[in-house]
Amino acid sequence: MHGRDGWLFVAHDSTDMANQLTGRRVLTGGQRKGWVKALRARTAAVGEHGCRYVFAVAPATHHVFPEHLPPGLKRVSPRPIERIAAAMADDGDGLPPLVYPLAVLRAAHDEGHPPSSRVDSHWNDWGAFLGYREVMAALPADLPARRLERGDLVLREAVVTGDLGARVAPPMSAETVIADLAESSIEVVEDNRVHNAGRIARFHNPDAPDACCVLIGSSSAGVALKFFAASFRTLVYAFARSEFDCDFVRESAADVAISLINERYLIVQPDKAATPPLRETARLRAAKGLAVSEKRAVRLYAGWATPRQGCYEAPG
Repeated sequence: MHGRDGWLFVAHDSTDMANQLTGRRVLTGGQRKGWVKALRARTAAVGEHGCRYVFAVAPATHHVFPEHLPPGLKRVSPRPIERIAAAMADDGDGLPPLVYPLAVLRAAHDEGHPPSSRVDSHWNDWGAFLGYREVMAALPADLPARRLERGDLVLREAVVTGDLGARVAPPMSAETVIADLAESSIEVVEDNRVHNAGRIARFHNPDAPDACCVLIGSSSAGVALKFFAASFRTLVYAFARSEFDCDFVRESAADVAISLINERYLIVQPDKAATPPLRETARLRAAKGLAVSEKRAVRLYAGWATPRQGCYEAPG
């Protein structure tokens, strides 16, 4: 969807984002209760093993940059995130902290530090770092973790063709902000190279406090991956949209589990009965050949993580 000033936005995707914006597709009362039930169940299940849980949502660019939406497009409220937040506030017992960093992303934009590119549906490195800091602030103070500050980064500008820019003709490119870690000893211990759903990767950072974090999330979580990998001795990442896998968290011996999903996926109520375990999803997609090349996998970690010998297991 073409907006003002050369901005592009997600519109007719699997979550029907255009109709979410205009109120033609809403989160029902039953779906809202389903989210609260699922979040409470996740918190209790991982808590049985001494693990903390945080639920974080990466704001859609439509709400970070509303002034750049197409003329005549009117957003309506309450949005799914607002309905879920209200339901959690009304019945907060046994629920995880909710992190939705819209205000900090909007403030960064107003200050001249755009947290996203005009041609991408995700936050950029700077936006991901701001979101990461909000998540880390929601963790218990006694949880051993390295909490990155602005001085731990080296910022640079680059021209990119984002995921949306690549889908229009001719392709569109725009400037964005890349945030490199000033220093990094992070190693890639495991990466099954499965594309999107089913991807599982494990990282080791000898310079971080001895704690294990499991990060389960969609593409926006992937952008923030380097910051979380810098914060914990062990980080286990699994790609999922609205799904969660308590057994996967337990098997990883996690001290903290974080869900970090794209806002538009909130319209999809998590359904445990219909969701295979994360490793089963990985196995099924690998068997179908849905994997990226080892060369591309190496590029994902360029500048911030070193692959260990043999870390890229053969998919399938």
